[in-house]
Amino acid sequence: MLDKRSWKRATWMMITEKELSWFMLEDCFCGVIHMKQVSEPFSVGNPALVICNQGITWVQCAWRNSNIWATAMFDASGKLFQIYFDIADEVFIDGENTWFTDLIVDVVYQPGGTVRVLDLDELEEAVQKQMITFKQKQQAEALAERLKSALEKNFEDVEAWFEQVYEKVQKKL
Repeated sequence: MLDKRSWKRATWMMITEKELSWFMLEDCFCGVIHMKQVSEPFSVGNPALVICNQGITWVQCAWRNSNIWATAMFDASGKLFQIYFDIADEVFIDGENTWFTDLIVDVVYQPGGTVRVLDLDELEEAVQKQMITFKQKQQAEALAERLKSALEKNFEDVEAWFEQVYEKVQKKL
């Protein structure tokens, strides 16, 4: 069974105090988590990148009729340091109740145009464990590759768009 994830990220117990807000930007849901207190920082990757800590803001974006869920991460000074794209089986946009089902594969973007596709091995494992179908696997792989290619070609526009959304968020916080 695929994980159903709310934009509020209630399962992230290390975020002990947060400010939540959301808004619609044309056909895009934007859910914001501003981390005010964190019991312990959380890092990913090698070298380690802290993605959850006091002062970090996540701007999560989901578009109607899309199977992409983006989480743009900004440090305490407002600098974009990563965009994490979840490939989703389903995205449900309903204001505060917005969620997605995670289809395992992720595309990670670092400012300047570095793009990586992650968790393809876990996707294969999910097929073997009958958590997803072979067709879902193929769709996830194809979407991840299309997204990777688009990000590599348009990284300046992508950064600018998320930075503009972050500016709108700052006016709301």
